[in-house]
Amino acid sequence: MEKIFNFFGPQGTPAILGLLAALVVLLIRALISKKENKQSDQIFKGLFQKELKKAITTRESIKVNDFLMVEADFWKLIDKTRLKSKNNFKNHCGLLNDYFSEMESTELLAFNGRLFKLFYKLNTNKLQAAFSIINYSVPFENYQVFLEWVISKGEVLANNYSDNPELMVNADFSGIEQALGISQYLGELYYAKTSKLLPEIEDFDEGPVQNIEDLSPKMIPDYFPKLWEKFITDLQ
Repeated sequence: MEKIFNFFGPQGTPAILGLLAALVVLLIRALISKKENKQSDQIFKGLFQKELKKAITTRESIKVNDFLMVEADFWKLIDKTRLKSKNNFKNHCGLLNDYFSEMESTELLAFNGRLFKLFYKLNTNKLQAAFSIINYSVPFENYQVFLEWVISKGEVLANNYSDNPELMVNADFSGIEQALGISQYLGELYYAKTSKLLPEIEDFDEGPVQNIEDLSPKMIPDYFPKLWEKFITDLQ
């Protein structure tokens, strides 16, 4: 049980803000995945290392409110693309990518700023613990992708899932397999348009993660009985 819960611990801060790691994987894939032999791979790995070092050293910093999409407009875009995707998360990410490709770099920053703020707004201790249960059988890439999936369900469900994760017992997880998440596409297109990594947001006050009083790994089955039964017990 502790192995299941030890993704974060009861007060862990998720690795949702450092998109650099995701971009590293993305850029490596873009530079070397289609090369035909080991020698070519080595050459392009070297090029990647040079370009990544340059991108890191020249990475800019911005304040979150300098580029921030209006929240209502953010949710309208999420809802529009979700309906077209028929609630399939992988398809949803692809449809968002189509919109990203038409955006200016400043608009991408604005979308990223709003996504960044929603990560902090929705992230709770309860949601982290629920993820550790759900991810036992639903193959999310990581917690950030899970949070993006929560956001992809729209404003009402996202807030409800954050407040009461037990509601996810009947959630539709279609398209989770091999889904890279929204941020992958966002970072890739920003890099393609500017040859830079997404700027670091420097002034955002994280604030405390909402806690569950005295929560321990042993309490999780009782705290989330429906999730535990569906994603853990039913598989055994």
